Amino acid sequence: MKSNEIKNLLILLGITLITNSCCNHKLDKNKDNLIGSWTLDSVSHPNNQFYKYPNTKILEFVDKTDYTFEWWSDDVGNKSSGKYFILNNPKRGLKTITCIPNLQTIDKKSIRLECINLDIISLKGNRLIMIGETKWIDRKDLPSLKFNEISIYKRRNK
Repeated sequence: MKSNEIKNLLILLGITLITNSCCNHKLDKNKDNLIGSWTLDSVSHPNNQFYKYPNTKILEFVDKTDYTFEWWSDDVGNKSSGKYFILNNPKRGLKTITCIPNLQTIDKKSIRLECINLDIISLKGNRLIMIGETKWIDRKDLPSLKFNEISIYKRRNK
């Protein structure tokens, strides 16, 4: 990936954060806006483009503390549920949703699924834009590439 493309992605992300930071305070006043079922529509890639997400991911905020997360791809998938909370750290500038799944029991063994941490970039009407945790992409004979996936969720109509 060219350094110009990386710079452009960082500039785009910076502009998005600045222009939407004034909307983040609305989440405190209208947490009910988050409640409902959200389907992952598209995701960003390190090449600075967004792509339609080919599989299914559904994140549902049942009430002000409970969530369910369901995903599938062809014949493989999983559904988990648990508790979530929203952390407002003013030094970060974004609110973070942390989803903590309940323990699952399979063959009398407890399985602890991974927590989900997502920063809210924007929550407006039927559109929820979040950014994931930093991932490092290894590249042969090049330094690793730092990447934060941006996910666009759309509210599901039941």
